Amino acid sequence: MIGENLDPGGPAVVHRALSAWADVILVFPATSSFLSKLALSITDSMALMTCAISESPVILVPSVPARIWRSPSMINNIRLLDESGYWVHQPDEAVIAATRGSETGGPPDISSVFRFVETALKATAEKEEG
Repeated sequence: MIGENLDPGGPAVVHRALSAWADVILVFPATSSFLSKLALSITDSMALMTCAISESPVILVPSVPARIWRSPSMINNIRLLDESGYWVHQPDEAVIAATRGSETGGPPDISSVFRFVETALKATAEKEEG
C-alpha cells in the first residue's frame, strides 16, 4: 500500500523508492505464481522487483491450493525463499472459495499475520543491533 509519504509520480525508478521507503513489505495473499517467480528471481512486475531488492523484511502469506502447496516444486521454492531471507507464513486450514471445502493452503487469520509481522520486525531489529 503506497502511503501519503511517497509520491508515486516522483521518482523515476518507483520500485527502488518503494523498497527503500518501506519498513516492511507484506504480500497477502501470495499466489503460487508470485511465490515461484520470487524464488527464482523472475522480477517481471513492480511488486516482484520491489520485494527482490528490498532490504526490509519481506513477508509472504501464501494462499494456494493444497495440492500445489504440497508439490515438490513449491516445497523447493519455499526452501529457496527461506534461504534468501524472506519470511514465509505457513498457510492455514481454510474454506476454499472454489470448492467451499476446507483444506490446507488458505490464508491464516489476520491476527496471526500481524503477530508474524511483529516477529519479523523484532528479529530484524535485533539482527541490526547485534
